[in-house]
Amino acid sequence: MTGDPEERDSYRSARVQPLCAACGELATGECLRCGKPLCSAHALPADTRCDSCEAAFERRTRRWAAATALAAQLAIALPYLVIGRPSVDSARWLARTRRVARPRFLRERLRR
Repeated sequence: MTGDPEERDSYRSARVQPLCAACGELATGECLRCGKPLCSAHALPADTRCDSCEAAFERRTRRWAAATALAAQLAIALPYLVIGRPSVDSARWLARTRRVARPRFLRERLRR
């Protein structure tokens, strides 16, 4: 910088571009949940979020499914113990939990 007033004004009015959280290139978009900047190579489809948000969703749904599955299995299994039929399948219960929780997760926005 030479001290020229025009050069100083252009420097002050320059906008800072965020860098992609994955690779460090100039970001063109962001995660719709947490706002993490992402470049065009790492841009996400509308029905997914960044890896850390998806991992948080996975942990949350697994915990919720585990907590509710035991109560559901007990409530459902008790009558079947008398007639000898199997209880709720855990894999189906987790899939149902994900299916129910996914739309809410996609609408969710973190506070910044």
